[in-house]
Amino acid sequence: MMKYVPVSALAPEILEYLDVLKAEGKYMGKPQTVLCSLDSYLAKTCNTSRILTESDVIAWLGTLEVSGITKRRYLSDYNGFARHLRSLSLRAESPDYPKANSTYTPYLFSEDELERIFAAADSLMGGDINSRSKVLFPFLLRVYFGCGLRLMEGLSLKWRDVDLECGVLTIREAKGGKERIVPISKTLVDTLWVLRELEEQLGLDSEWLFESTRGNCVHYGDDAFQEWFAAVLLEAGIVYAKSDPNERGPCVHCMRHVFVRESYFKAEREGRRFEDMERFLSAYLGHESFANGTERYMRSSHVVYKASHKRVNEAIGGLFPKEWCKDEEE
Repeated sequence: MMKYVPVSALAPEILEYLDVLKAEGKYMGKPQTVLCSLDSYLAKTCNTSRILTESDVIAWLGTLEVSGITKRRYLSDYNGFARHLRSLSLRAESPDYPKANSTYTPYLFSEDELERIFAAADSLMGGDINSRSKVLFPFLLRVYFGCGLRLMEGLSLKWRDVDLECGVLTIREAKGGKERIVPISKTLVDTLWVLRELEEQLGLDSEWLFESTRGNCVHYGDDAFQEWFAAVLLEAGIVYAKSDPNERGPCVHCMRHVFVRESYFKAEREGRRFEDMERFLSAYLGHESFANGTERYMRSSHVVYKASHKRVNEAIGGLFPKEWCKDEEE
């Protein structure tokens, strides 16, 4: 449900376009956010025209405090609305996509840090010793590490989405409104059996895996888990400090990057080429394709490329004369 109500001169067309997307069964979240931002800009600048010029759109994008890549995504959603306006014989211009390079750098936990995180998660009692979150969140953390899920995908899991006999999860609340099947390891299956049995022992009949104690049968929110995870990092001796302005710093989403890194190493140990598994990994993560999602996870993992470079150097180390390499170094 949309909280912001459009008020600009194009408010009727915005609502109409969103209704069209809804009727077509398309994902509403992102277009709604983008068009509400555009509407707010038009209202604040007292733009009463029912025409959107290229300069109008560029000026609006210039007010957004987001990365260049995010601006490109905003413009993509705007272009859908612009086509709708043109179908109504209204003038709506579309500027060229702004150039953008991703500068995002995730924090990749080391093996030692991961061990400390899980140890801290299991030992941390929290401020309220009767808190249900202290029992559920260590399980949720293992789901993130074992499946590489997005934060809300894990929190939104219901028991009907978990098939422990077949070892698969059904992700229904995925990004873009998509749904996918996620196979899980035997270790994680065993972990979720423990959670299921624990709930039965406590006489709980929860619909959600990570149901909050606030009532109304709702799952925990992302703020609650992130606050708990911050306490875990503190207990594990991992300080939130950025070595680079574009670095995200240690956070829950970094577990997704760790999952991609570990998937690469697992494929390597089993003698499988990454080229043969990349499309499966992309589908597993819920990306449209390797190029439109998973690739940036690989780019961010310098450990992976360092290992790849080492193998290449070992394979071709004797191919070129040493004096060539010396000249290259000079």
